Amino acid sequence: MDNKEVKSAIAKIVVPKEKVFGAIDKGLKMSGQGRKIKKKKVLAGSAAAAALLGITIASGFVNPTMNKVLANTPLIGGIFQEFNDSMGVELANQDAVTELNQSLTKNGVTVKLTSA
Repeated sequence: MDNKEVKSAIAKIVVPKEKVFGAIDKGLKMSGQGRKIKKKKVLAGSAAAAALLGITIASGFVNPTMNKVLANTPLIGGIFQEFNDSMGVELANQDAVTELNQSLTKNGVTVKLTSA
């Protein structure tokens, strides 16, 4: 077969233009809906992840065992290390805790606490 025979054979094929254009329009409409569904799924997944992270962090302030676990985590451990000891929390609430390497001057006398 040469090129002219192929072109004439293709020209003889009957193509229903209305059905083809209708299928193209339907496909274009469906592609727009897929994007909306994907956005909703991403938004729902992000909200669920944020809620799970928030609940985990909040439980560290309520449950002492969870507090100890979270105190050993690399990123947020510093927040929970301060609250790792229940007695220390009580003393901190009563303002009975003094940090080391602090000095206090009263009546001309300076006292510096360097170790405990």
